[in-house]
Amino acid sequence: MDSQEQVRRISKSYSISTVFWCAFLAAPFGLLNSWLLGLTDVRAWIIQYLGGAFGGLLVGFLATLINKKRFFIPIASMIEYVSSIEQGNLDAKLKGLNYGVMDNIRMAFDKMGDGIISLMFTTKKRIMETEKVKNQMVEQVNSGNIQAHEVASAIKQIAAGCSDQAEVVQKIVIEVRN
Repeated sequence: MDSQEQVRRISKSYSISTVFWCAFLAAPFGLLNSWLLGLTDVRAWIIQYLGGAFGGLLVGFLATLINKKRFFIPIASMIEYVSSIEQGNLDAKLKGLNYGVMDNIRMAFDKMGDGIISLMFTTKKRIMETEKVKNQMVEQVNSGNIQAHEVASAIKQIAAGCSDQAEVVQKIVIEVRN
């Protein structure tokens, strides 16, 4: 999901609720205005009520436009930034962007991203070092296995020689007895 789509999704859910809440909360002010003006006609009260609701709709709509620019676009770009790091793009930066009231959060995200990237490089270096040590140990074990086979073969030859000598000694003992 790209940044613009995220902004639209967040903005849409926020906008709908904000606009309706503003209209709902502003409508009673139309009734209050009717009372303060001393209006007695029911139609005038209804018009004032609807005027308050319409004013609330406008305020809600303007609030969503302002908040989209001030909050949702920066949040979406921060989400995209973290997602790009997750996908392995270690060149991503937020430093060149102006976030206004959210600039402190942008700086924190940027520091966090730099820390994660640094940790990834350190981890990659350690993994390579560990791989090198593992390969050396595998070579040592393999050479140890070869040496163990050679020793085992020598022991078998010695055992075979000892067995032959034992048979000769046994024959000698039998001849001496006879």
